[in-house]
Amino acid sequence: NSDCTFRIKQLRDTDSGTYRFRFLTDHYGGKYTGHPGVSLTVTGLQVKVTENEAQSVTLTCSSTCTLSGSPTFTWYKNGEVVSNQNKYSLNLAITDDTDLYSCATGGVTSLAVNVKCMKAEIISDRVSGGETVELTCR
Repeated sequence: NSDCTFRIKQLRDTDSGTYRFRFLTDHYGGKYTGHPGVSLTVTGLQVKVTENEAQSVTLTCSSTCTLSGSPTFTWYKNGEVVSNQNKYSLNLAITDDTDLYSCATGGVTSLAVNVKCMKAEIISDRVSGGETVELTCR
């Protein structure tokens, strides 16, 4: 069989790196490693929090990757679908302190965002896995 496909299922950021094919044969000197190889960088979805009015924010889901076709985004509130757009606006006056918001595209889910403030001053407006967002309530 001459199929040399390498497939990674359930891709994670820890799969980032350089991949090379290595061929071995039973002939003398019959080995080959492809150089420079293929560089794979896995990035997650990002959530941007934008303050609109005194008690309203817009959550925007985006990717640093180039997504093929017309990607669809899905917003979840406590695990339930609330929108099929890349942006989701919410009124903080009626948002429960325990509500968790997350977005997904193509089976990849972002870090959950917990919105707890009536009025927030946005210090850091982009959230990625492993980073910190600081929301100051007034």
